[in-house]
Amino acid sequence: MKGMKKSKKLILLIIEIGGTVQKDRNPVRAGLVEDPTTYPWSSCAIYATGTPSELITLHPSYLALSRYPKVRQRHYRNLLSPSPDSRLDCRNAPGQPSGLSGAVSS
Repeated sequence: MKGMKKSKKLILLIIEIGGTVQKDRNPVRAGLVEDPTTYPWSSCAIYATGTPSELITLHPSYLALSRYPKVRQRHYRNLLSPSPDSRLDCRNAPGQPSGLSGAVSS
């Protein structure tokens, strides 16, 4: 039962952080960049790679992904990755769900 509670909590965190992922994928959908971490007017590099910034306060849902920065960054990059299921790939069209399939892979 404990594992189920942890899984549900992680899924809720992923859904909550999905809006940020959607915004970080916008420059890719618009064809401005291929890698969202390279778009200079986005917080994506901060969340996905740990690039330091004095301007950004990390979202509590992001911080809850893990107490370890490298693990949080890996989970965030997994959320940015294309989903094998095109219905879940947030790159297809604005407003579609983020790719959750790889979000919790280790």
